[in-house]
Amino acid sequence: MAVRQLKDGRWTVYYRDQLTGKLKWEYFGSEGEAAARRRNKELGLQKRRLPRSRMGPTLGELAEAYIAAKNFNENSVEHLITRLAANILPELGDRDAAGLRHADLDRYVAKRRRRVKATTVRRELADIKAILNWATGRESGLIAFNPVADYPLPPRDDDIIMPPTAAETQAILEHAAPHLVRAILLSYYLGLRPGAVEL
Repeated sequence: MAVRQLKDGRWTVYYRDQLTGKLKWEYFGSEGEAAARRRNKELGLQKRRLPRSRMGPTLGELAEAYIAAKNFNENSVEHLITRLAANILPELGDRDAAGLRHADLDRYVAKRRRRVKATTVRRELADIKAILNWATGRESGLIAFNPVADYPLPPRDDDIIMPPTAAETQAILEHAAPHLVRAILLSYYLGLRPGAVEL
């Protein structure tokens, strides 16, 4: 898909494996830009775009520029690239960005809703809008306007997961490893999600 430099200075080539369909990353050192670009050329990734007559950049080209220009943490960019490569770009990546219409997003939403919840589609539409908003900004100015800026996002349909009751928490604590007790108590009393970020 592309070559980019990570925040830690390393260069990487990332692309979707044609056999497994999984996103693959190949890493090169902080001085590895030339090696990363050679590997990208070997993979033939730059040749995959079909020639077309158009008036402006495609959504795929804007997405690539957005990822290269924005200052994401590595985890966020990895998730964004996965969403783009798996769902958004195969459907809309070759479309002229300024030519996107509400009807295009209606079709995208209808197709995705057959397989995933509205919340997932909402996240993907938010990515599309963020890319287009960035592309119209003062810094980039790659397109004159965002043609789907006012496209309504579907309402969230997250499952409401209730926290454990006091009795359930006590049962968990009785069976927890000693080094986890503090984390469980902090999560319970402060309402934190027990992942690496909040806790």
